[in-house]
Amino acid sequence: MDGATSARCSPIHEQSQKLKSPSARHHSEVDRANPPKVPVQSGAKEVGASSSSKAKDQKRKSSHKSSRGGKKRKISLSDREGETIEEAFLSLAKKLSKVGVISEEIGQTLKEKYQVSQLTLLLDSAKLEINDRAERERRLEEELKEERARFALLEEERKRKVAELEDALGQAEESARAKEEAFPTEAAHWAASHHLETARSILTTPEETMDFFKTMYQEPEGKRMITEIGSYGFQCGQKDERSLLYARLLKRDPSFDLAKMKLPALYKEEPAPPFPLE
Repeated sequence: MDGATSARCSPIHEQSQKLKSPSARHHSEVDRANPPKVPVQSGAKEVGASSSSKAKDQKRKSSHKSSRGGKKRKISLSDREGETIEEAFLSLAKKLSKVGVISEEIGQTLKEKYQVSQLTLLLDSAKLEINDRAERERRLEEELKEERARFALLEEERKRKVAELEDALGQAEESARAKEEAFPTEAAHWAASHHLETARSILTTPEETMDFFKTMYQEPEGKRMITEIGSYGFQCGQKDERSLLYARLLKRDPSFDLAKMKLPALYKEEPAPPFPLE
């Protein structure tokens, strides 16, 4: 029994080894291009054939099947729609074992339920991880869209505030320019209506007072007023001096006469100031 089992398994193993070799792949490609015609034998095969002849016949059959399989129609995706992952995997394992790509032992292990279950678990785990990554990417994309929208609002707000500040700055500059241009006129009007404050701010030191009177003397009204003030002072001084001089002369000589001496007469009235002094 063991000898028969090893005899059946040995051709499959030899076939897999031959299919993996470069010469076997080359012969397989030649057989696909020119499939050999296998004659139909009427008699039964002899039982005592050697293992080498069986391997050759198996190789011809596999190449003949592969060449015939190439002529079959391709299975579309619509044929696999109702098939589960496990069924598709088992079908693939059966086909691979039939064409000799994998050995029967490996095919059987792949067909076992616990192997399929493990692969299914791995596939489910991979699907869950893919779904988690897709969900995380979707959330990140939504967050990115929200951040972009927030940044767009902030940019609009910034532009609006910049425009408002530029308008306010332009108005402030225009107002400052207008005030600067109108300042001399306004200052003159203010000084004209606030004499006390103007005098107190100007006549603080002798130097500033002299500068002020020099400037005032250059104006016609200022010159006239300064002249009248000087004349009033001169007249006051002259009256005091003459009164004192004439009194001394009259005391020395009671017969003193201004007309005989051709001296000017004394002022009968006090000199009048150009403006009220009180």
